[in-house]
Amino acid sequence: MRQKRFSVLILAVVLLCGITIGAGAATTVQTITATLDPTVSVKYNNEVQNLLDANGNRVYPISYQGTTYLPIRAISNLLDLGVSWDQATRSVLLGDPEEGVDLIEAFKPYTKYNTDGNDQFVQNSDKMSANAGGVEISHWIGFKYHGWTDRQRTTSFNLGGKYTSLTFRVYADVDTTLTLKGDNDHVLGEYNLVGGQVPQTITVNLLNTTQLSFVRDGKEYSMCYIFDTVLK
Repeated sequence: MRQKRFSVLILAVVLLCGITIGAGAATTVQTITATLDPTVSVKYNNEVQNLLDANGNRVYPISYQGTTYLPIRAISNLLDLGVSWDQATRSVLLGDPEEGVDLIEAFKPYTKYNTDGNDQFVQNSDKMSANAGGVEISHWIGFKYHGWTDRQRTTSFNLGGKYTSLTFRVYADVDTTLTLKGDNDHVLGEYNLVGGQVPQTITVNLLNTTQLSFVRDGKEYSMCYIFDTVLK
């Protein structure tokens, strides 16, 4: 088992290095023609795997000049190995840092957001900012309620069962109930937020849940921000 895991890890690193060397050989970003090849299967522990991206969508190997490239996030998920992207240095980071993983930067919700802006999911790369109870934030989960739609809002993430805890800060401008749910709608925590107070810090035991949902229930014409989200 350990040998198989090590072999796949080496494969992922080799593929990553192959991509890095290819990019390093050129002075600028280049456009190439590659072949998306769904006929290539990937087996782990002798079982065929469905490779998925951060949103749970199926992805496939790519062939280019005789080399097959596998999506690094899908492979890291098979290995239970953290992966993230550092925009400042344009680097792929493998392994979970000691300080934890930023939920908002590392994952995207698989729930749909309304086009009218009632719900927001903003990452650093979106280059937006907001004020949450006097704190300037650059990435967040936002629940907005205007009064003419359902007051209960939900956003959900697929964490793959890799984390045991989540620490985050939350601010609501009116009294709000925030509930965190895990697999099978198991309640991980329920919090009654007092509107207009300084942002509150919350730590919840995730119990290695696969699905994590934030459920916000509040009054009309209100806003609730979740930010500084750290998974461990």
